[in-house]
Amino acid sequence: MIKGVIFDMDGLMIDTEKLLTRFWCEAANLYGFNMTMEHVLGIRSLAAKFAEPKLKGIFGESFDYMAVRA
Repeated sequence: MIKGVIFDMDGLMIDTEKLLTRFWCEAANLYGFNMTMEHVLGIRSLAAKFAEPKLKGIFGESFDYMAVRA
């Protein structure tokens, strides 16, 4: 007997990866960081505790991960 079904719709109805890269780059650029699609794709599956040091390693300690992410 089936008791539940999980259906992952992320990316199914909307191309979320395209939006993810666009808005990360736009937000970082607002803060003065030249983020590219490659930078965003490099953190797309990372939890914040891993993505933040990775981006600070690229852009320097002044990169405000939480502000850009928000």
